[in-house]
Amino acid sequence: MCSFLVGMDVSKDFFATAGIDSEGKESFSRSCSMDSNGFGDFLKTIRSYCEDLSKVMVAMESTGCYHINLFSFFHPRGSVRWS
Repeated sequence: MCSFLVGMDVSKDFFATAGIDSEGKESFSRSCSMDSNGFGDFLKTIRSYCEDLSKVMVAMESTGCYHINLFSFFHPRGSVRWS
């Protein structure tokens, strides 16, 4: 069961994210650069709210080819579920 939901809006240079906890309260909202530094910062953000990545569900907008690097970075890390 998911206890933390994350939504992502992807573009060429950055991605915007927001996290919602199991009670429906917004935990964070931020933008990150579309590179390994931004991906790492975002992973730290998720873990600061939910250390157990198996309880995280991420919904990502598939925008042309821009989501591929982001997805490829996160897919092999832990058990974050993507939709």
